[in-house]
Amino acid sequence: MKWGNCTITKRVEENDTIHLFGQIDENDKDFKGTVKVTWICNDPNTTMKVKIVEFGHLITEPKIEEDTDIKTIVNKNSKVEYTAIAEGILRSE
Repeated sequence: MKWGNCTITKRVEENDTIHLFGQIDENDKDFKGTVKVTWICNDPNTTMKVKIVEFGHLITEPKIEEDTDIKTIVNKNSKVEYTAIAEGILRSE
């Protein structure tokens, strides 16, 4: 924390991985209004995989009328699952 702001200079996509390269400006301590990024070590001994489940809107219409057939407005693709890497401390939580 408080190392300074980092400007991303290059983005490389490789398979399902995104690599970001940046330059840290240690003198730039103005953190307000900047995007915050965090990272964890890419070490299987200190990290773990977690399953993330997100749900979008379940109904596709802003307003449901009395004569609306509910089956036609249900979003059947509202659930999204993916795997992420988390810090190993989550094993004990």
